[in-house]
Amino acid sequence: MQQLSIAESDQPKDAPMSTPRKVCTVNSASLVTKNYDGSEILAARKKEFMMMVDDYMEYGVHGILDLAVPEDEGAKSAARALANSISALVESLCTEEDSRPASNKAESSRGRRRGGKNPKACKSSNANSASTRSASIISEWVLKQQQQQPLLPSAKGKSAKKKPTGDITALISSIVEFKQWTIDGNEQTEESALYRPISQFFSFVASCIKLSRNTQRTLPKRLIVPFAKSDRKFEDGDDRSRVDIVLNLAEVDKYQVGTSIKLPETTNNQSPKLIDTFALIEVKTSQDSIDNAMPQLFRYSRGIYEEQYNRRFVWGLAVSGRLAKIVFFGPNYALASPVIDLGQTEGRKQLVHLLVNWSFCESHQLGYDPTIIHHREPGYYEIKVEHDGQTKTYYSEGAVIGAERLFGRHTRCFAASEERPVRGGRKHRPDRFIKDAWPEATEDADADYRDESRHLRKVTERLAMAKAKGPDDEIDLDGMYPRYDSGGRVRIKRLDANGECQAVEDTGKSILSSRISDELDRRHTDKMAALRSAEDESTDDNTTQSREIAKFPLRVHKRICMIGIGRPLKYIRNCLELICVLADVMECHNAIYKHCNILHRDMSTNNILFTGSGSGIKGMLIDFDHAICNDDVDSMRNFERSGTLPYMSITNLERGNADYSLLDEWESLIYIMCWTGSYDWRARRLVKEQKLANPERKIPTRQVKHRSASRQRTAIRLNGYCTTRPDKPTKRVSNWCQDDIFKCADQKRADLDTHKSFNVITNDFDKNIPYIKGLIHVVHELRKTLIDDPKEAKQRGALPNDSELDKDDWGFDWDDVFKQPAEVDPFKERAKVADVIAKKLLQVMRVAREKARELLIRDEQKAAASDM
Repeated sequence: MQQLSIAESDQPKDAPMSTPRKVCTVNSASLVTKNYDGSEILAARKKEFMMMVDDYMEYGVHGILDLAVPEDEGAKSAARALANSISALVESLCTEEDSRPASNKAESSRGRRRGGKNPKACKSSNANSASTRSASIISEWVLKQQQQQPLLPSAKGKSAKKKPTGDITALISSIVEFKQWTIDGNEQTEESALYRPISQFFSFVASCIKLSRNTQRTLPKRLIVPFAKSDRKFEDGDDRSRVDIVLNLAEVDKYQVGTSIKLPETTNNQSPKLIDTFALIEVKTSQDSIDNAMPQLFRYSRGIYEEQYNRRFVWGLAVSGRLAKIVFFGPNYALASPVIDLGQTEGRKQLVHLLVNWSFCESHQLGYDPTIIHHREPGYYEIKVEHDGQTKTYYSEGAVIGAERLFGRHTRCFAASEERPVRGGRKHRPDRFIKDAWPEATEDADADYRDESRHLRKVTERLAMAKAKGPDDEIDLDGMYPRYDSGGRVRIKRLDANGECQAVEDTGKSILSSRISDELDRRHTDKMAALRSAEDESTDDNTTQSREIAKFPLRVHKRICMIGIGRPLKYIRNCLELICVLADVMECHNAIYKHCNILHRDMSTNNILFTGSGSGIKGMLIDFDHAICNDDVDSMRNFERSGTLPYMSITNLERGNADYSLLDEWESLIYIMCWTGSYDWRARRLVKEQKLANPERKIPTRQVKHRSASRQRTAIRLNGYCTTRPDKPTKRVSNWCQDDIFKCADQKRADLDTHKSFNVITNDFDKNIPYIKGLIHVVHELRKTLIDDPKEAKQRGALPNDSELDKDDWGFDWDDVFKQPAEVDPFKERAKVADVIAKKLLQVMRVAREKARELLIRDEQKAAASDM
């Protein structure tokens, strides 16, 4: 199926799969490789998420809890009244034991001593007395809520004498523990001691909402209930992490008062599922800082994005003792509320209001996408795509690719059709491909020159017009690019201040309130001023400073439906097919540039697909998310980097004063060939080789049944499989994935500069790949045409060269001693004649494709003859 790349990724999805994981350190002498075992991998992940917290977290943001306030005025007033009532109930329960006069407590104590009761009997008597008083308080509260009127004194007395009903009895058991948590939660030294009282507090609030429901006012839409088991692994997770507390959504009618979410009795695995998770709670003891819970909360929340294809943002809670913070995970930011002290009345009131608001608010305020509806029972997704003011509906059985990152574009891809799947009917046959993502964009849609739907619509129309005019020197491009069907920016229906329904563009800014946006803008302005002031003093770390300055770019929710489905490169069988596919892709890109004046700017293995097989194989170029049009002169300046790190051109990495040109795309093609040649893209064969070498070691079934290939690689790594030969050193191309992008660019310059230096790269190619010599020959021809063949000397090579100093007629000039020769960048010089060199490069690929197809036809004929 179609597989799209995420441009923010620092390493391609088909990177070498190795366990123990290999981390490369490059120095001037040699390449050193260090092997990690499983525990060090987990430690490295923890460090990664700690760095992520530093980069994306904003602490002490006011107004986060207000994001859950219902938009409908009726629901808002009902939620406010109910939350105030439940808060008053909680306070009366938390203080009722200590509200008795001291004389009554002393008299009870003397009576117990006179009666000669043993300590256990006294303790039991106190518990029964507390339960009776709590039952009386709850009974009065429930009766008052259901009747919607004040109770008469006689009614109060009668209700206190009534025997508690089953629902009220279920609540009483949870009161003592969550009361104890709010009183001495900071004294707990073990996290597990806090799991049950925290869960019971959430269950208690959910039960109160259930008991107070009345048909005469606005009803809650759902309940927020904890999962029955704490400190559990996710059933559909791919790592060993154990989540402290999981919050799920429960239907009001089906919820049993005083309980948690339980699995059916027929289910043996008592573990929560990410696909059913609403939010996570990470618990720490009072000895730990509450901020220490953030890295784990970041790590666990990432899985929610990956499994829930209709999730726009995620809520979370961090608890330390009786202190709590509410965390809001947006597309490219994480916001933490000020500390909430649950030992204080105001803190408990804030948490109760949040839980009640979650129960009454719209689904999009919880983070769900109302334009992607998951029908669980039939098992399909209903996806709505806007097109020219109208809405089209498509159906899919699931996502081909899920969002694998906590922040970023959150790209999800669906194979869909206009036909609704029917259980027991004929097999669902998708004929369209839907891409849902959050790319960086401008708030003004007209100024968004990188809009993929706009580019694809232009490509579809222009190439159709070119085909209608008649054939030229180009081949048939049908199936080499996805044709635009519908799509654009996603709009969410929301209620404005006047109660009118409006379709609002779904962006990282529109999700937040104006109060939060203003506060973030103010903080961002202060950080920019501080960083610029630091730059004036020292410019040693420009890369980090630039990244921090552009910390929270605007991301816009976009969805596009395309016609055309292909398979990823990892299913290609040999180098001959790979050459044909890459030649088709560059043929397609050349036609798009010729007729549409558009550059792709993200050539990578993830953005190249294929259809067919053998001599009938055909390549397909996808993902125009970073494409730019030459018609917009301003957009051509190289102000930003785009692409996937190992395949990014040198000009793109250095972000210099050279314009992005066609030659950058061809340079990326050379890197793609080098990467696929160095690391065999056929991961399945490598895994089978390891199984043959270690037949006694098996991968657990649960960890290999995941949908995405990257999750399979994670499972393989964690279970000790090494999918590269252990005696094979790290390849030279791994230097193209360094953290320092300028070192990556310098390394690529050195590797491309001469035939000898480039031969070091091709010597690392995997000789076990069928027809690998053909790939080596083609990539050398491309490098020679790009680097060595240009006519002028200043256009040859990859390293900057010195220009000769002008001399006068007298010959030597003493002033030349003080002059420094100017450096000439050959990449910048070649960009001036990019069209001429690109034609020669295209001819190289055309010849290679013709030869490769001849060999494929010959192999097919031999196979057919042997079968006869």
